[in-house]
Amino acid sequence: SIYFSFWHSLRHIIRISLSFNEENVVSGIISFMKATFFPTTLTLIAATIAGFILLNYVPLDIMLLKVVFISLSVLTLPHMLLVWTASRQKVF
Repeated sequence: SIYFSFWHSLRHIIRISLSFNEENVVSGIISFMKATFFPTTLTLIAATIAGFILLNYVPLDIMLLKVVFISLSVLTLPHMLLVWTASRQKVF
């Protein structure tokens, strides 16, 4: 969890931020944050609402376990394909 949240994602954030602004990483990170703020906020709101709804039907520990593993499985393949394709096309 610590590896993914800080080291792995930081590497991708920096690479993508450089595609926003190649000369200034800080400016690129700010642009990246602006571009991702709205979809990230919507996702967090939807996840929170879904969590409260599911708490009426499923115990918290079971719900969290399912959400973590389903989310990881759903995100891993598209993430790998996106990074692989972008690397081959030199997008970032």
